[in-house]
Amino acid sequence: MAGVKNLLAGNQQAAVTVAVEGLMDAKASADPDAFITFDPKVVPGRASKAAGPFKEAVVFMIGGGNYLEYESLSLYASRSQPPKNILYGATDIISPEAFAKQLADLGKQSSGGTA
Repeated sequence: MAGVKNLLAGNQQAAVTVAVEGLMDAKASADPDAFITFDPKVVPGRASKAAGPFKEAVVFMIGGGNYLEYESLSLYASRSQPPKNILYGATDIISPEAFAKQLADLGKQSSGGTA
């Protein structure tokens, strides 16, 4: 059980949450040039640099998303004053059962068995 507790976010923030917090709260530690931001209030065709603070965000991961990132973002959003609204998505979020099956298949492949 101790190994499982180490995997849970607890008081630690996921890297994505640290980045989102920096961007949403306009903290100096965030590098806004490293992220793509879209501001629907800007007139199309005009260049604009989005600057926080923001109360809403859409965080989309290209590739796999996971529950720990989602949980970390949810905790940050709910603990913020005022609370923030963050929508999290990814191109692929698998169920725990599918993840366990993938691990089993990898184990079979690495031990010389067939998947």
